[in-house]
Formats: sequence, structure tokens, C-alpha cells
Amino acid sequence: MNAPAWLPDILAAIMIAIAAFHLWRLSVARTFAARTDYELDVLLILLALANAGMLEHWIHLLTPGAWATILAVAGAWFVVRAVMRSRAAGAGAGAGAQAEAGPSVRSSVRSSAAAAAGCAVAVYMLLAGVAPSTLSGSTAGQYTMAGMPGMTVDSTVAWPTLGIAFSVLLAVYAVAGLDQISRTDSVGSGAVLAPRTAALCRIALAVTMAYAILAKLV
Repeated sequence: MNAPAWLPDILAAIMIAIAAFHLWRLSVARTFAARTDYELDVLLILLALANAGMLEHWIHLLTPGAWATILAVAGAWFVVRAVMRSRAAGAGAGAGAQAEAGPSVRSSVRSSAAAAAGCAVAVYMLLAGVAPSTLSGSTAGQYTMAGMPGMTVDSTVAWPTLGIAFSVLLAVYAVAGLDQISRTDSVGSGAVLAPRTAALCRIALAVTMAYAILAKLV
């Protein structure tokens, strides 16, 4: 994709800002006596930093293999967490208490499933070769017909069909997230720490992941 040279820089900066925001949530949640999902916040920090490294060379914290291993383990844990919480809800002692906690439990199961899916997409990106562009500066006018001498092309990724499918999934998630934010009851009335900002961070992360995949496919 012949995207503006400055776009990956901006997206990488947004990823760092997302990581910093969730680190802030972890550090002040107890101070403000607010609720936050500590495990999910840690995962989002990891996802944001891993994606930043797939956008820019200067954010190279770990090798793709190391990131893939960490995120695969994290994804497996969130699958286990979703199953455990779903079973716990079904085995509730009192029907009234179960009905009262139902929405919260369902939300936790959905967020765990979404986190596991995000890990799966990120592992694909790392193993398929999503990485910073191998071209420097603008590539306008540098592309020639395939097979021609001096052809200038960027690196691409493995399993492109799967990459397109994941990009569509990320786009659907982003649209659904925006729709949920637009509803007044989507963030709840409890003492959740900056829920709208956290939701926007997740949407920005999904959009950036889709861009990083498509940039290597188009």
C-alpha cells in the first residue's frame, strides 16, 4: 500500500499512547476506587507495543517470535477465562443473584473472547511477516510492471486470504464498538475507570491492526 510516509509514525505514536493510558489505569485504579480489568489492561499494553513494533523500526522491543509466544499464551489464558466465567455463571446458586450478575458476567465473557481473538490476530500478524516497511520515503512512481528490471516492491505477508479475513473481522469489531459507545447504557453507571476512553483505545487498536495487515497486502 502506497500510504503516506507519516501515517505509520502517527499510528505507532497512538499505540504508545494507548499503552501509556492502560498503564495509567493500572496505577491509579485503587487510588480512585474504580473498577478495571487488570488482566485485560495488561494485554492491551502488550498488544499496543507489539503493534507499534510492526509499524516502526524504532519501536523494536522483542523479536516477532517472542511477541508471538507471549501473545499466544495470553490468548490461551483468555480462552480459559471465558470458559471458566461462563461455567461459573451457569452454576450460580441463586436464580435472583444470577440474574442480577448476568449482564456483568456476559460482558466479562465477551471481553475475554474478544481479547483471545485479538491475540490470535496479533499472532498471525507476527508469524505472517507484518513488519515495518522495507521502503524509505515516498514510493510514488517507483512501481513498475512485475518482472521488470529495477522493480521496487515492499515486503508482503504469508497467508494473505487469512489476513483479509482478519482485517474484515477487525473492521466489524470497530464498527460494533462505535455503535456500543453511542448508546448511553453501553458504559454502565458503575465506577469504571474512563470507560469510553478505554473503548476508543480498543477500537483504535483494531483499526491499526487492520491497517498494518492491509498495508502489506495491497
